[in-house]
Amino acid sequence: MKKKTVKVDIIILIVLVLIVAAIIVALTIPATSDKASGDAKHEYMTIDEVSDKNVGVMSGSVYENIISKNMPSANISYFEKASDMALAVTSGKIDAFACSQVQAEQIVKSDKGLKILSGSPGVLDVAFAFPKTDSGEKLRDEFNSYLAEITADGTLDKFKDKWLKGNGDPVIEDRELADTNGTLKLATTGTTEPFTFVENDENVGLDIELAYGFCRKYGYGLNISVMDFAAMIPALASSTYDFAGANITVTEERAESVYFSDRYTQNNVAIVVAGSASSAPDVSDYNGKRLGIMTGSSFEQPTMEHFPDSQYFYYDNISDLIMALEENKIDGFVHDEPVLRMTSIEKPDIGYFKDCLREDEYSFGFQKSGDRSEKLRSQFNEMLAELSKNGQLDELKNKWFGENPTDLTIDKSGITGENGKLSVAVNPMNAPFAMVDNGDLDGYAVELMTMFCRKYGYDCKYDQVNTAAGLAGLASGVYDIYASDTTVTPERLESVSFSDPIYNGGITLAVRTSDIDPENAAANEATDFFQSVADSFEKNFIREDRWMLILTGVGTTAVITVLSTLFGTVLAFLVCMFRRTGSRLANAISNLYVKLLQGTPMVVLLMILYYVIFGKSGLEAVWVAIIGFSLNFGAYASEIMRSGIESIDGGQREAALALGYSENQAFFRFIFPQAAVRFLPVYRQEVVSLLKSTAIVGYIAIQDLTKMSDIIRSRTYEAFFPLIATAIIYFILAWIISLILKFVMNRVDYRRRKRGAAK
Repeated sequence: MKKKTVKVDIIILIVLVLIVAAIIVALTIPATSDKASGDAKHEYMTIDEVSDKNVGVMSGSVYENIISKNMPSANISYFEKASDMALAVTSGKIDAFACSQVQAEQIVKSDKGLKILSGSPGVLDVAFAFPKTDSGEKLRDEFNSYLAEITADGTLDKFKDKWLKGNGDPVIEDRELADTNGTLKLATTGTTEPFTFVENDENVGLDIELAYGFCRKYGYGLNISVMDFAAMIPALASSTYDFAGANITVTEERAESVYFSDRYTQNNVAIVVAGSASSAPDVSDYNGKRLGIMTGSSFEQPTMEHFPDSQYFYYDNISDLIMALEENKIDGFVHDEPVLRMTSIEKPDIGYFKDCLREDEYSFGFQKSGDRSEKLRSQFNEMLAELSKNGQLDELKNKWFGENPTDLTIDKSGITGENGKLSVAVNPMNAPFAMVDNGDLDGYAVELMTMFCRKYGYDCKYDQVNTAAGLAGLASGVYDIYASDTTVTPERLESVSFSDPIYNGGITLAVRTSDIDPENAAANEATDFFQSVADSFEKNFIREDRWMLILTGVGTTAVITVLSTLFGTVLAFLVCMFRRTGSRLANAISNLYVKLLQGTPMVVLLMILYYVIFGKSGLEAVWVAIIGFSLNFGAYASEIMRSGIESIDGGQREAALALGYSENQAFFRFIFPQAAVRFLPVYRQEVVSLLKSTAIVGYIAIQDLTKMSDIIRSRTYEAFFPLIATAIIYFILAWIISLILKFVMNRVDYRRRKRGAAK
């Protein structure tokens, strides 16, 4: 039987190895994107070339009839919004889509990967629609009168010039209406730019301005409702709305259900396909794109300020932002120009706009109050003034921020610590301000901190955290100094004091190099598979002895897991015994403890313990994590033990007592051993869950396995090997834990011992 089990284990191990190998092959073979290959994707030049291809149209629009009539061999796909059609073309799901010429120009302007084919399959009249009722006919006639008036005095041409040609601010200046004759309900889409769209939370566009002008002329109020295009005509036909405007094309079929006003413009039907941008994009072209923001950073406000129409995605660090940008999950992200400059050296496929969005000054952070904090800040400012006066500060800047930095070592001698040890937070993922090099902390901010300690007789203990955690630690008194490229903001000044500027720089937008400079973009050439794997492995693990970081992280993860399991198990057992006293107070306290710990997310518990409860105690972060996980594990394990104990028949206890055993003897000799056999399988899974949960301890400045993986990614800008290695190591650790607990289960279960002895 044992031989058969061993064979099964070997087969499972072989299957796992094959799966990992398949993943490596799939993820390390260079991708052949359309942009890189050129010939892999045909670039359409004329409408005839897409006459038998997949063409998208908006549901309920007139373009379906146009395409069916003029391109009968085309395969039509239906979408709710023009933006969805644009995305479908760029992602290769359809070959082209049809819309109005004006709308197509707006789409191509914001997406340089699209172009409009020459020629048009038709010309369409655009008008407002009204219900086929007496009141609808009256409103239509009034609207036609309004159109005739603004056509005669040139106002309509000004509106068209403003909205259709983009000559003017896209705002409606006068929205004041006197509703003396009641309020009209307007149906529109809000997604058909430039006829109707949303800008700064307000409905704007040519149709919206015409609606306001019409209502102002006849004393109506205006209530605007946004809906899908396909729902507008049925809504008008049922008199739910008084009129509708959203680049509505006049057709005979629609005229059977609604009244149309006179034509106020004409639209050519345009066919949009994928195509190369005619010129390099400007930073303003990224307004409306998908942009990443680093959580807790000062980049959120300028990103939203410069790109108000964009969709925002939040990531914890620059490595995740770079990976998302490379994988086309976002189109760009805002970051410090010096950091992006070094990033582009290591990752040629990541580029950035040389002109900064905003000039910035970077400073060190100090605690807001206290004589010691003010003394530290004054001393640091004094040192900066001296370095600036004698030219050393410029030398440091040239060393770390020069075009080709070479000697990036730091002289860390002369640190005496005679005036005490400082607790310093630093972000190791913001090279060249701070980074891990050959296992040591290096960078411009680290060298400044070293010079400061040497000059004033301090020593320092570094905690490697992100910006949000570093500033939170300052505010709660955990850290004395946050040594990094911190931007001073009014909000941060409420809780943190800042030094004089350590560097004058700015923030800019990081994008894919292929998007802004296609000719000089890094070639995506196919390379030898095994050579690419070897190079990546060497870069992530061998170079600068980065494997030591992984080994250190494994040790930290193992220590936290083992000690938390031991202490948590003892705590769980004590809670169980506490409940066995039969006291109502004991049960109430135990239940409160269990419910409170089970209902609190582990990451929140860790941060409360680290920043609040033990904030100024000086307790090491590792011990804070052990306390937190022990409390959490104890809550869950106590319930597991309780369920196991309650599953034992009460007759067991009575029989033991009848044989003369005491209450405690009956429990420990008979009840608990049998219960352990039942709850150990669930307990084993809980220990494995504890191991995996330790991946969050990086939030409180612990360099565990996951955090070390993040640090490696921040230096190599590669995701595959660090993440795969981390997953495999967690799997191995979980396997080892399972084997150990399985051995314990076999020793506890007398029936298994008996079967083993019989063999």
